[in-house]
Amino acid sequence: MKIKPFVFFAALFTVLWLFWRQQKQLNRARNELTNLLQNAELQQQIRLSDSLLLAGEWDAASDLWLQADIGTSEFRAARLKEIAAVRQTDSARREHNFFLQKQVRESRLQENQSQHDVMALRRQMRGLEQDMALLRDSVRDKAIEYLGLAKQKDSLLQLKEALLADLKEQVQQLSEELQSKTALRFKSPSGVDILYFGSVLDGQAHGYGIGFYANGTRYEGIWEKGEKHGKGVYTYPEGECYEGDFVRNKRKGYGTYTWRNGDTYHGYWSDDMRNGEGVIKNQQGQVLRSGIWKNDKLAEGKAVNL
Repeated sequence: MKIKPFVFFAALFTVLWLFWRQQKQLNRARNELTNLLQNAELQQQIRLSDSLLLAGEWDAASDLWLQADIGTSEFRAARLKEIAAVRQTDSARREHNFFLQKQVRESRLQENQSQHDVMALRRQMRGLEQDMALLRDSVRDKAIEYLGLAKQKDSLLQLKEALLADLKEQVQQLSEELQSKTALRFKSPSGVDILYFGSVLDGQAHGYGIGFYANGTRYEGIWEKGEKHGKGVYTYPEGECYEGDFVRNKRKGYGTYTWRNGDTYHGYWSDDMRNGEGVIKNQQGQVLRSGIWKNDKLAEGKAVNL
């Protein structure tokens, strides 16, 4: 039976189109792998920086971020500010060591998880490449069969659609798995963008995690349903920080606030303000103000002028 030129070119176009679609899906998976590897590299950089801080190697930790070309410039600037704030005083460094150790452990867990995810993604890519090879062979065989048996054109078109639908479903599943491995992004009650790394429940920050705010602040501690709720450390862009209890995004309970000059407030908070018994000390540990505070002001007690 003589094959018409139109039938031949239609079959050839079908094969080329299937190859193009499959290659496009593979390129997308490779891009996702690249992004995941960059995230793993960033986690390794963070862990190395925190290890240097624990060892007291302030200059080395600063140089590490000055020379780094991973992460955003805002993220690197926030890390440099954090290093400068911790370096100001030995007492602040000792208080911060506990949280640095936790951060190192979390970073190691995240790095191990990232490596695990990378290995899993590579296995998925190998499986996808094998599927591509099988699909290529299947398409080639079906194309030859189509050219030899033009009267079965309709059945071959149905088979092509089934293969494409199956491939689309596999790629969709891979895309959903990759999406579940990315960082969580959401907004604070005041509308500031937050990049979050940590435990997640029902698509919200829940448990221990670190939130990096777009305005340069950072919170590391316990979250509940997307809110700061529990023990944590909130660091401001200018270097000041609060370490203590949070209830529904507000400072409430016992906590310590440290100013850039080294002065500290140790006491109770309510509605995001100093309320209750508390004391302010300078870098040398001398008491500057002590007594009962109300709405961020000293209501009962004494102030000392040194």
